[in-house]
Amino acid sequence: MSTSRSFRPALTMGASRSWWRGWRGAACFSLGGLIVALALWTDRPNVRYAEYPHQCRMIFVQEGVVDLAVIGSSRSMRVFQADLLADVVADIHGFRPVIHDLSRAYRDPGHMLPFVKDAAKHHAIRTLLVEFKETGEQWRHPHFERNGTIVDIVTAYQSRPSVDPVLRLRDVVRDLLDRIVYRATSWLTDDLGKDCSDRPPAPTATTDSSKPWVIDASLIKKIQQKQDKPFDQKPLYRVDLEAAEEERNLHYMRRFSAFAKEQQIELFFYYIPPLFGRPLAPDVVRAFEERFDAPLLQLDAADLATLNPLGFTDGTHMGWPAAKRYMNYLADALPWKQRNSEQ
Repeated sequence: MSTSRSFRPALTMGASRSWWRGWRGAACFSLGGLIVALALWTDRPNVRYAEYPHQCRMIFVQEGVVDLAVIGSSRSMRVFQADLLADVVADIHGFRPVIHDLSRAYRDPGHMLPFVKDAAKHHAIRTLLVEFKETGEQWRHPHFERNGTIVDIVTAYQSRPSVDPVLRLRDVVRDLLDRIVYRATSWLTDDLGKDCSDRPPAPTATTDSSKPWVIDASLIKKIQQKQDKPFDQKPLYRVDLEAAEEERNLHYMRRFSAFAKEQQIELFFYYIPPLFGRPLAPDVVRAFEERFDAPLLQLDAADLATLNPLGFTDGTHMGWPAAKRYMNYLADALPWKQRNSEQ
């Protein structure tokens, strides 16, 4: 009898522990499922492109062949004018091309690549123009984790091999968690807005909130006063393609090159200097073109000399006179005649 009495509590305690383990397991499984579901939900176009409705509609709503797709930073947004370039090409080559300007603010080709990959899934892109710019102080886009796919976030682990693997893994985990929390919060507070992938087509426009044609004269004057040499006496600009700080930048240049070959898209890069910035040195251009197997386009020193300072709106961005000059240059430099003959 005593043995039986002492055995029942043991059975009860064991059953309790078994129930507790089962409850915890189910809770963990449910939580894991919720996290996976949230992560997959954040890969939807209307979520990833919440901040970029124009690009979203160009990519997911518009249909047909794209003669030229362009992607870059705010420098590209200012100088590249799709309608102006289409007008010039029509005058010179006799047809009006379809041009999608996917450029957006801030540098980082890791942030740019998902836009182009999405566009290529929904359009036959004939030519791709990608802005190349040195890394500077910013090595990644501040919203990289919001706009790329989950795969883009995970594969970014490979973009900076000189960084300790543990720190790179930490960045990936943090980006995934930040993305889920930010997007879930936006949904709960109704900040995501309407589905940008299910709306009428949009014109080739970008979402730069600044006033692109307003010249900041006082800033330009300050920068001009700091120039220690006349423009034509300054050395040509150089980017160290072997520098560790450029490794993410160049990692994605390689991925752009590989993607363009895979999709049979003709690839061009282009460089846009800041105010009083000189063109890239010829040996840097040659090394870049050999490494990425694509031309690197830029205005020459004579053209830039005529645009400094009145062709700029501030210390970084070109204005309307430079845009007109650059679009005329691209109308000649890009393969419009060849593409037109194939139509």
